[in-house]
Amino acid sequence: MKSRKTKEISAEKKLDPPFLEIRAGGFYMSVQAVPYKLITAAGALAGVASGMTWFIR
Repeated sequence: MKSRKTKEISAEKKLDPPFLEIRAGGFYMSVQAVPYKLITAAGALAGVASGMTWFIR
């Protein structure tokens, strides 16, 4: 049986749920926060690549 102090400590340490959780077979990945910089960089690269493809034709 847990003591009262242990219950209080475990109640204080509750974490927010992860932003993204992927489980596939034995693979498990959890992303805690939104990766804004990564999303911005990927969008910028996709825009440049799309523009190059569009204007080359």
